[in-house]
Amino acid sequence: MSRTIQLLADQSRILLAIQQLIQVCHTNSRLAGFYDATPATKDLLGLIERGQAKNLYSADDYQILAAVIEQLHTLNDGEKIALIHSELSEGFEGVRHGNGPSDHIPEFSMLEEEMADAVIRILDYSGAKELRLGEAILAKMTFNATRAYKHGKTC
Repeated sequence: MSRTIQLLADQSRILLAIQQLIQVCHTNSRLAGFYDATPATKDLLGLIERGQAKNLYSADDYQILAAVIEQLHTLNDGEKIALIHSELSEGFEGVRHGNGPSDHIPEFSMLEEEMADAVIRILDYSGAKELRLGEAILAKMTFNATRAYKHGKTC
């Protein structure tokens, strides 16, 4: 059976598993507080609400100000992607130092733990951004299955 045919036969199962992992990872991150408003954001929202109560600005202005504050709180894409990268760097450091047991899950190597952390962060970020990660993975795997040996590279 060709690589493409097997992938297509399993794609609904694969997609469901990825979607479930995204949901679990993102929910865990939200419950752990990684998406909570910062104290500064909460303070700004409080100031806006007090100003609204005192009629310092119109309802339209209030909506605009609240939206701006919400934007300040929204996901920092660069930071989230850098954190994914940092997990890969930590895995590389583990390999450079002999890839011994993980400090947190000693039944796994340092590389295994950090690779898991990177995947968890990717799944979480995909949930936060509502990315179609599962579909993109399947599409990319299908495309890759059609590519030449070593993608046509000779070295």
